[in-house]
Amino acid sequence: MLSIRRLGLFDKRKIKGIIKANGSDGDFKYPILKELCCFVQTFLPLKMKLMSETFVCTDNGDLKGVISVKPVRGNPNRINILQLIFANNDYTTGKELVNFVVKHYGKLGATVFKVVINDEQKNLEDLFMHGCGFRCGSWENLWDLTPD
Repeated sequence: MLSIRRLGLFDKRKIKGIIKANGSDGDFKYPILKELCCFVQTFLPLKMKLMSETFVCTDNGDLKGVISVKPVRGNPNRINILQLIFANNDYTTGKELVNFVVKHYGKLGATVFKVVINDEQKNLEDLFMHGCGFRCGSWENLWDLTPD
């Protein structure tokens, strides 16, 4: 059975295992002191939350996915989804994590949820647009101009 909870202190090794299993060289940013301070902000209203919060999805003790979110400073009704990591292209876990964040912060008063997706990740774009009901707001094109 899937359960979603706040990130624990001993979950970092499991998260790194998921990242390596997906074939990515990226690292999961996990400042322990910051997470301890975030525990205090759990009890604050949305307009007073300043730091990011991280939630994990587990299935019978096995870590299946991670999502990190952060309220926008100055606009407490807007939430940025910073990281979404799930194991073995398990998009149902990703959908559960996103729906949890939308419901959790929606109860607190959030109305806008923003995520930035790389164009090369069409499956992730389909997850947000068709699976979770997000809409495409804009595109951003970046070019690398190196002098020859």
